[in-house]
Amino acid sequence: MKSNYATVKQGTKRLPYLELVSKGRNIVRLMTGNAHFPDPHPGLDVVADACDALAVATHVANFSRGRQDLLARDLAYDQLRALLRGMGGYVQSVSNGDASIIMSAGFDIKRTVQPSQELPAPQRVVAQRTQHPGVLVVRWGGVKNRKFYMVQVNEQDPEVASAWSTVAVTGNNQVRVEGLESARPYFFRVVAIGAKGESPVSDIALAKAA
Repeated sequence: MKSNYATVKQGTKRLPYLELVSKGRNIVRLMTGNAHFPDPHPGLDVVADACDALAVATHVANFSRGRQDLLARDLAYDQLRALLRGMGGYVQSVSNGDASIIMSAGFDIKRTVQPSQELPAPQRVVAQRTQHPGVLVVRWGGVKNRKFYMVQVNEQDPEVASAWSTVAVTGNNQVRVEGLESARPYFFRVVAIGAKGESPVSDIALAKAA
């Protein structure tokens, strides 16, 4: 095994119901059309349906608080977690331990303890609206000796760690983020990835899409 072999971090343990739905939908979005994953197992449509089922079951249970509805919500939660665990195993096998491939599928990687943090956090992160509805461009200053950058988005509260998700992995100093809701605030941050691990996270940029 290569020394920098990356391992998928499932990241679903104790995740709130609707945050698990968001995580699942983000994975489906990032894996759709992703050339690294030509034949996902389980299928992306199966995962998407499970996300929808949990979202509906959660809203029903929150409204009724009935015992059967609460049980149905918990069953939908367990089913989606199981599907995402299976997808994580598929991503791990296909990636051959390549961190950039893993993160391109929407999964994080298990952190490894490094003797020192050699990369500084990316600086001058800005998120800018474009003339196109639902599209923002995120830019930042370059980090020397980085291999690639991980761009994360948060549409809830930047203080909630579990609300951050990976929206792009790139070797460039900017990324175009599409499919956003108009006039909704989005928070962005960037992490540089190098031979010895991750940099600290950057400062946070905030923008609303047109």
